[in-house]
Amino acid sequence: MKNSTTAKVVKDNIVISFDNSENPKIWNSTLSETLSFELNITDKKNSISVKKDDGKKEVIASYKTKDVAEKAYQNISEAMFVGDKSCSKSKKSWKSTIFFIIVIIVFALYMIAKNRPNMPVSNQMSSVPTIGNLDSSSKAAAPKMGSSKPRSGVPIDASEMFK
Repeated sequence: MKNSTTAKVVKDNIVISFDNSENPKIWNSTLSETLSFELNITDKKNSISVKKDDGKKEVIASYKTKDVAEKAYQNISEAMFVGDKSCSKSKKSWKSTIFFIIVIIVFALYMIAKNRPNMPVSNQMSSVPTIGNLDSSSKAAAPKMGSSKPRSGVPIDASEMFK
């Protein structure tokens, strides 16, 4: 048997082992029902009580000395603090997990884009003149004079058309 009071928060429950109280026992309650713990120090009695949501106070452990009661209360307080802290850590772990997944997706998309082979420029595209380097060889050929039918899509002078 341990010689101290220990407390642990598990999900929505608090479990306290009062090994060094006047009447050793194990006590548990849901955190949703338990509003607060109170340390009661008087000349005759040192105790820890709990106040539940129905407003009633219940003495859950009595101690012979003030020091032992204070240490037990401190252990209960630490367990409540660690229990609340572990709940917030689980919320943070979900946020960090989602962030990590997003980072992996962005990295994968970057690697796919980086490793995609470059589109080769075909020979036909390389021979298309740009606006800056037009020369006489790249202009459309005008139809020959005296041809019976003008070719469709080829520009011609209006005077040639009506001859």
